[in-house]
Amino acid sequence: MSSVPSEGGRPPAKRSNITRVRTGCFTCRKRKKKCDEQKPACANCQKTGVVCEGFPPQIHWETRAALRKAAMAGNENVDLMMMNAGTMQTPMTALGFDIPMDYMPRDRLLSDASSTSFSNEYQGFIPDPQFGNGLDYMFNPQGTAIVMSQRGQQIGGFNPNGCSDMILSADRQNCGFDFPHNAHALLPGKAYIPRELPFLINGVESEMHQRLFCHFTQVMSQVLTISVGDKNPMNGVIIPLALRDRTMMDMLLCLASSHILRLHRGGADNKALHTEKSRLHQVAESSQLKRIHTLGRADFQSATTERSLNRPPDKEVIFATSLLLCLYEICEGTANNTWRTHLDTARQIITTDIDGLHPLTPNSHTNNLTTEIDPFLIEYFLYHDSLAAVTDTSLPLTSFQDNANLAHHDPTMVGVQDGLSDFIFRISKLRAQTDAKSPYPDGNIVAKAVIIWQDLKAWEPKDCLSNERKLIAEHYKWSLYIWLFSLIYPESKADPKIQEAVQRIAGEMCGIKFGDSVMSCLLFPLFVIGSAAIRQEDRDIVSIQFQRLREWSSLGNIDLTFEVLKMLWEDHDSGAPRSWDWVKKLETRGMSLLVT
Repeated sequence: MSSVPSEGGRPPAKRSNITRVRTGCFTCRKRKKKCDEQKPACANCQKTGVVCEGFPPQIHWETRAALRKAAMAGNENVDLMMMNAGTMQTPMTALGFDIPMDYMPRDRLLSDASSTSFSNEYQGFIPDPQFGNGLDYMFNPQGTAIVMSQRGQQIGGFNPNGCSDMILSADRQNCGFDFPHNAHALLPGKAYIPRELPFLINGVESEMHQRLFCHFTQVMSQVLTISVGDKNPMNGVIIPLALRDRTMMDMLLCLASSHILRLHRGGADNKALHTEKSRLHQVAESSQLKRIHTLGRADFQSATTERSLNRPPDKEVIFATSLLLCLYEICEGTANNTWRTHLDTARQIITTDIDGLHPLTPNSHTNNLTTEIDPFLIEYFLYHDSLAAVTDTSLPLTSFQDNANLAHHDPTMVGVQDGLSDFIFRISKLRAQTDAKSPYPDGNIVAKAVIIWQDLKAWEPKDCLSNERKLIAEHYKWSLYIWLFSLIYPESKADPKIQEAVQRIAGEMCGIKFGDSVMSCLLFPLFVIGSAAIRQEDRDIVSIQFQRLREWSSLGNIDLTFEVLKMLWEDHDSGAPRSWDWVKKLETRGMSLLVT
């Protein structure tokens, strides 16, 4: 077939028979050399001693039906697909390649003055039928979808996660078209991996903090009181306070991290979690210290802090934060006096009236304890404050239960509302009056001890309590009796009635169902019963109960209490005098213990 001459009389150039491919490396394409496509570096580049810049990514194209099938299967790694009204599109050329005319915006062809930068900046262009002919979008090398108007204007964008970063930066009326619906419709099907739902709680952003928050609400809060489920005040009272106060939220997360570390020792993320726990504790403790100093100032109501989410912290928030700081020391199992500092702060808040100047005494007739602070927080403080007197002789022995007015509040701890905590204060006062050097107590001490015994003997648990609650209340009653007996007869641990009580109560503790909420208040009677145990059989039962309690709550002070108990056993077995005196043992070892 003869060639047809052109208008200039010269025959047209013959079309080359060379088949050009677009899959060579970037370097060979720039140098216009044939590439053997050897990977990772082609032989041509290696031979000439130049850097092989690699090969364009290979994109797999699928039909709309395949895309829908992948989406139904829950495939979150669907490759980027380009389609137009359900028809297959030709794949985009890779970065550095010429972009076909069919994929360019109508007013932005490669022959335009900006064609060089434009072709190098974008990998592909897609006309989107759902926006008609007025709106298209394209992808740059970072995987960002760039929304283009009919006149080639960039009017918005979406990041690789499928969420808008610019939210249509140009004015809609100036773009020459109307938006038929939300701009998120730019992403057909599963072309983009959708961004995960953000966490529901503000201020809990990282995955680690989300894990800690859920651990506190779903796990740790269930082992801190005898109330569980919807009645659990650790969630019902503490969480709302943490939502409005940053310091308290940090302390809540710190407390949860401490508990997780004790539950999962040796985990792979221990180092990172330990670091975050220390950071949260340091930040919360520093912030708490600043607002304690601020609490008594006249300008407190107008003061603002960097750690506050919504409003300046009030007495209730500072009081609750002090309790969480005390709980942190309990969970850590520290043997220092740090927990005492936090209890002292809470006591200072709870024993002053509203203006912060007049101290509250047991004979004061004021409703301050209930007007500003939630009854649960008051009860929780009184529980720990009373049991602190069991092992610490430096604390003020003053009970404020009469001022608490908790009659209409459902009990959440053992001993506070039923009067057993009052017995703890009375026995602690009696112990402070005894002479540790005398083998026999003063007659006045004996007379006062008998009065306490009469009241304790007459005490009965409420009929409305469950069997487990009645059983733990009985254990408290007998533990108080053994403690009172030890003050009158400090060297008579082997008394038959004491050993009979130890054997019976230790056996009854085995009847408490593992996981029952009363286990949150089991440590005090277990410690007192264990301190009086001299038979190996009874000690074995006590040891088993400590193990069960440790497995249930994983609080660090359980291990610390058991260590002190073993010291008392060693002293008794070695014939050491006053082996029943745990206060002396703690003072000798320079230790501090809170049996809660």
